[in-house]
Amino acid sequence: AMLGPEDVAKLQTEKAPVGCLIILFVFLLIGGAAVAVFLNPALIWVAGYALIAVAIFVGYFIFRKKTNGLIDEDIWKGRKNVIIAPIESKRIESSEVMRGRRQGQIDSKYYMTIRGIEYDMNESEYLEIRQGEFIEIHVAPLSKTVISQKWLRADGTSQVINED
Repeated sequence: AMLGPEDVAKLQTEKAPVGCLIILFVFLLIGGAAVAVFLNPALIWVAGYALIAVAIFVGYFIFRKKTNGLIDEDIWKGRKNVIIAPIESKRIESSEVMRGRRQGQIDSKYYMTIRGIEYDMNESEYLEIRQGEFIEIHVAPLSKTVISQKWLRADGTSQVINED
C-alpha cells in the first residue's frame, strides 16, 4: 500500500533527533573535563577517556544515521506493508521498578505475536482482544517501524490499537 501524509508524519516522529547527538557530545566533553580536573590530570587518563568518548559518539552517530536512513528510504519509496492476520499468542512482561518514586511497583509491557513477529499493545487492549482475533498492522518495510495497528472486530468495525 502507499504511504499517506499521516503515515509519513508518524515515520518522521520515529527518527532519532539531532538534539540527542548534540547532548551526547556535550556530556562527553563535560565528563572529559571532570576526569582531567578532578580525578587524574595525567595525560594518559585524559587521552583514554577521550578515546572512549569518541568511540561512543561515533557509535551513536553511525546507529542514528543507519536508523534514520532506513526511515528516510521508507518515506522516499512511499510504500508500507499491510498485514492482516490473527493473533497467534499474547504475553505480558513484568518487572519490578528498582529506583525512583515508583520503586517496588510492577511495570508491565504487553505483546501480541502475529505471523511470528511480536508487537506492542497497551493493557486495556491486551485484556479486551482475544487470541485468534484479526489485527491489521501497517509496517514500513525497511525500518520495520509500526505505523498503525487496528483490531478488526467480528461486527465489521475496527478500533485503533495504541502502543502506550
